[in-house]
Amino acid sequence: MYRVLVVDDEKLEREGIRFLLSMEEGEWEIYEAANGKLALNELRKHPVDLMLTDIKMPHMDGLELSKKQERNIRIWKLSFSAVMEILLLPRRRSAMV
Repeated sequence: MYRVLVVDDEKLEREGIRFLLSMEEGEWEIYEAANGKLALNELRKHPVDLMLTDIKMPHMDGLELSKKQERNIRIWKLSFSAVMEILLLPRRRSAMV
């Protein structure tokens, strides 16, 4: 099981990422936070394998959040378009066959 924290101030974006992850194989335990401060609280309660975060958010942005968590989780800084490409690539390959 993969534990994922999705951090974005836009609820629609969080729901979209949740939906995309649900389409992938495997089991996903998904947590959400609307900003960096709330994400820190979630991380204290639920250690995660992957954190997907927006950059611009109120109270604490994604860059500050990633700096505060560098000791606790492995940080990969990707743009949203790169994440979408990673998630959608297997579907594109299977559609081409």
